[in-house]
Amino acid sequence: MREVDVIVLGGGIVGITAAIYLRMSGRDVLVVERGRPGDEASRGNAGVLTREDLLPFSIPDDPLRLMGAVFNASSRFRYDPRILSRLLSWAGRLCEVSERDNGMRYATAIASLQRTAIFEHKALAKRASAERFFRPSGWIKLYRSDAGLEELDMELHFARIFGTTYEDLDESRLCELEPDLYAGDFSRALFFPESLSVSSPGGLTKAYARHLRDVGGVVETGDARSLARSSGRWAVNTLTGKVCADNIVVSLGAWSSQVLEPLGIQFPLMASRGYYRHFRPVDGVNLRRPIHDVEQGYMLSPMERGLRLTTGHEFTGVEAKAETAQLRRNVKAARKVFPLGPEIEEELCFAARPLLPDSLPVVGLAPGHKGLWLNFGHAGHGFTTAPATAVLLAQLMNDEEPFTDPSPLSPLRFGL
Repeated sequence: MREVDVIVLGGGIVGITAAIYLRMSGRDVLVVERGRPGDEASRGNAGVLTREDLLPFSIPDDPLRLMGAVFNASSRFRYDPRILSRLLSWAGRLCEVSERDNGMRYATAIASLQRTAIFEHKALAKRASAERFFRPSGWIKLYRSDAGLEELDMELHFARIFGTTYEDLDESRLCELEPDLYAGDFSRALFFPESLSVSSPGGLTKAYARHLRDVGGVVETGDARSLARSSGRWAVNTLTGKVCADNIVVSLGAWSSQVLEPLGIQFPLMASRGYYRHFRPVDGVNLRRPIHDVEQGYMLSPMERGLRLTTGHEFTGVEAKAETAQLRRNVKAARKVFPLGPEIEEELCFAARPLLPDSLPVVGLAPGHKGLWLNFGHAGHGFTTAPATAVLLAQLMNDEEPFTDPSPLSPLRFGL
């Protein structure tokens, strides 16, 4: 049986960056992934490294939006009726968190992660020769109604507190930034210039994985569900044989429960699925940066493969069959505000976002399980915050002073 210092379960951007920073601290690291690094949730996002998403996930409180969500008529939210009981239980936990917290706890924690993450992404991309994927484009959020503007007021409140730069756009300025966007459907638009965009999220994750190998880390195909204790150590099966280590890191995103529940560890983890499609650019038409139609839930982002449309939230099981109703609604809405070309023929693509009731990830040691470390639950911010939680995890594992207060991310907050 082979031995390493640390086994990281999960080859998405969260697992790969965790392995890189552990390797940089001198650890012998093996990543176990069932497919190729970056081929699942890490490639299926809008490719925005945000500096201003300071609001946790919330249930709509506007009556019309809430009714739309309940009857699966919303473009922003959808749920699988087969998981309704579990979803209601999870929503109850979310409401409990919202009643205790006015949003400051979340905003403080996520702002610290975002600041560190942008810095670490830039440094890591330079070391990995992956700077070509990054664009200093910023992004634009678009709002349609009074209900959406109420959410915006809270977001700007935290933006001012944490020093996030933004520009409130009038119609002429919006047309200057995005001349091919039809601005008439929107009552307000905000430009966030500090955020970066990425031309290929999957490509960037693969570049980071190559860098991990270059610095001495190993990535192998294996089954994370084979995790077990063996002679006082953790062991996992890979295609090249069983590997054991004193420390294991669970970075499996929405699939983390499949490994943890057999060990008696249960988190209130919900899978929020997002679908994405690519469209060919229309001749003479250009989208310069990602745009987010907040109330419709979709985003449009210029990518290497064309214009990518990503949908809002679909609450379902991680292995559930694809359901295209929400995607169709989002495509219809997007075509009314931007001249999308024809769809690029490809397999229907989607990604599962791991969402906990307080919208923050779990980073730290699992109580009662020696050497079992957790790093998952990044919600829709995993692509942004992965390097920051990687730094924090390495500091905690090496008993170093953490760069930020780790208590908001502690596994203990769920009463384990």
